[in-house]
Amino acid sequence: MRDLERSVCGCAYGSTSWTTRREAERIAELLELGPDVQLLDVGAGSGWPGLYLAQLTGCDVVLVDLPLVALRIALARATDDGLSERCEAVAADGAALPFLDGSFDALSHSDVLCCAPDKLAILRACRRPPHPLLPPAPGRSRRWTMRPGTSPAPSPGPWAI
Repeated sequence: MRDLERSVCGCAYGSTSWTTRREAERIAELLELGPDVQLLDVGAGSGWPGLYLAQLTGCDVVLVDLPLVALRIALARATDDGLSERCEAVAADGAALPFLDGSFDALSHSDVLCCAPDKLAILRACRRPPHPLLPPAPGRSRRWTMRPGTSPAPSPGPWAI
């Protein structure tokens, strides 16, 4: 499967998306990703294309998906690729994103709608407005904020892993 993915997409992240490298590079251009940008990747699976976008542009990325196994694979990949300082993962439903409005500069979702039962809810959640580009607070790399009532703890609902 990895050989097929490498042949079709130009990379092998675990066959969780059929976005090609060329398409990912176009996404980076359209979203104007760069070192001061906080990207939210909804339905991130094992990290493609979010990790590639972070590697390509220098942006920070928060990967969101429900399967913990996929997110753990993505975090291991981020470590292997030298991105662990700029990558975080949060187990959450794309239709009920646990972040405050304006927590991110850009949002990407590749191939998530084909797997989602409530596509409209995901699209609505993704339309919440991003914040203007702001540098991170001194000594703080994380710029996103969880909604009140959610916590990054292993309990029902969204949590950071």
